[in-house]
Amino acid sequence: CCDAHASPSCDDAGVAECVCAEDSYCCEESWDEQCVNEVEIFGCGVCGGGDEPCCLPHGTPGCEDDAVEACVCAENPYCCEEMWDEACTAAVTELGCGICEESGPCCEAHGGLGCADAEIEACVCDVAPGCCEEGWDEICAGLVEFLECGICEPPPPPDECCAAHDAPGCAEPDVEACVCAGAPECCEGPWTDACVEAVELLGCGSCGGGGDACCEVHPDPMCEDAEVTACVCAEDSFCCETEWDQACVDGVELYGCGVCGGGGDSCCEAHALPGCADDAVEACVCAQDEFCCNQGWDDLCVQEVTMFGCGVCE
Repeated sequence: CCDAHASPSCDDAGVAECVCAEDSYCCEESWDEQCVNEVEIFGCGVCGGGDEPCCLPHGTPGCEDDAVEACVCAENPYCCEEMWDEACTAAVTELGCGICEESGPCCEAHGGLGCADAEIEACVCDVAPGCCEEGWDEICAGLVEFLECGICEPPPPPDECCAAHDAPGCAEPDVEACVCAGAPECCEGPWTDACVEAVELLGCGSCGGGGDACCEVHPDPMCEDAEVTACVCAEDSFCCETEWDQACVDGVELYGCGVCGGGGDSCCEAHALPGCADDAVEACVCAQDEFCCNQGWDDLCVQEVTMFGCGVCE
């Protein structure tokens, strides 16, 4: 009944009777292509006309699994008469005709056919049909960018030590080991706010929690620049535990953690105040002669501008 032939009727009496009840020509003249199509159109049987996966939408009617096709089309004839669209694919699972795994991310291997983005899926499967017929494996995921079908974002960065998160541990091994030595629960369960606080409390690192300028005295511990904070506190823990006093401000340059540009006078003229007007020159000189930023910018500091190659003083 699923093959066209010159003689009328076909070898399945039930199918023939069903079709001919709607189209007598098929039992009086010949069983042509139209009669074959009407086997499914009139719901008289299934000819397995589809050759595409039942779990993937496609522009032709039916799908490759005759049993699944018959089950779906019994409820939704459109799927065997017009095209096997998204509704037909969804019906496979909804009607209990079979199981279609949900499409997974296009940039990751998974057990489903195709992937979640229809455009990327079509682009990849046009070159590698197996990705839509057998499974979306590592090769399929790799083809997304190789074929320029889409862009796969890099994996998210590891969870930061200075931010609470659900996973145990954090991104910096040294900080993690230090914190967990004092608070094992931070490596056994979520990295909570308490674990974040422990980073500085246990002297494991700095989260730059302070919101005030590093070059200004303020009553809170730490300052706004995390790197400067960590550098200063490595030498003077008071600055991260109690308050950011004048000693902490002085420590910014004293410990080579940064430049506060304390001096307002010319770098090429001696003056009583430490530092000078050019931050870059000041930092260069003070890196080799701390006196110039701690005590005063004397004649030697002026000479060192040229001597250390920090600048030129006429």
